[in-house]
Amino acid sequence: MVQVFTDFYERTDGYLPELITTDGYAVYETVILDTYGVWREELGLTQGGRGRVERTGMAEFYFPVEITYARVLKEHQGGPRGEGEQ
Repeated sequence: MVQVFTDFYERTDGYLPELITTDGYAVYETVILDTYGVWREELGLTQGGRGRVERTGMAEFYFPVEITYARVLKEHQGGPRGEGEQ
């Protein structure tokens, strides 16, 4: 799974997708953060920007606000998957 996100990131030259959706598998969130997240010191902030960040208490690890991440959780009724579905 890490390879899928890393491959996409490399093929798109680090392009930030507007939306990433996954199912309920918890590992996806960690992989997405690792792929697109940036450490605060790597943001290239100016001296004034650093001061503002320190005053507002920005986290050490930053996830771009340009990306919306959504988890889609499905619930199946009527037994195991596939039963009763047409």
